[in-house]
Amino acid sequence: MLIAKLSSKGQISIPQPIREAARLEPGDRVGFEFRGDDIVLTPIRKRALSSFKGVWRTAVPVEDLAPLRQQRASDWAAHYREED
Repeated sequence: MLIAKLSSKGQISIPQPIREAARLEPGDRVGFEFRGDDIVLTPIRKRALSSFKGVWRTAVPVEDLAPLRQQRASDWAAHYREED
């Protein structure tokens, strides 16, 4: 077990072997949660948008969405005119 000391400001340093094993770097974010009597530290991973490529697919090719977008914009404009 590795041990860290809590500072007067409530801060701790994560021991180097833990940082290396978790691939934590300066500026990375971590989450804390209780699991029973334990406190669990979890790295919050940043994911580049490029990593989501191909995850969401449209049923319609993107170029075919222009008429739908135009209709939706017209519907919104009509909606706001009705409220005035």
